Amino acid sequence: MGVGAVKHCLKIRNQYVHCVWYDDKSGKLAFVNLEEIAKDNTRLKDLGSLTILHVDVPLLMAQEQYFVYADKLLAWTNYEGRLRGGKIETHTLQKPPQPKLPVLNYSGTCP
Repeated sequence: MGVGAVKHCLKIRNQYVHCVWYDDKSGKLAFVNLEEIAKDNTRLKDLGSLTILHVDVPLLMAQEQYFVYADKLLAWTNYEGRLRGGKIETHTLQKPPQPKLPVLNYSGTCP
């Protein structure tokens, strides 16, 4: 579970690493991933030719909450492994409840 949570956090993070935020006049938070043009090695005339992705504040908050969940899950896993391995006698961390997996973005349109 911990590895899966961290992998999803990495997917979330990676979409923002080489992105450009801009106003696509939709009234939503729009961004494009510049890696899309790096693969083609062609000259870009405007951002409109790239795949436009959208997010909103509730989605960004859900993504942040998922990062917090992953962090707590890794801490719990660390202590649980040490407990089962006999390194410690007890630990007080509770296994965090698994939240709903947040989407990466709204491709094309935002609800």
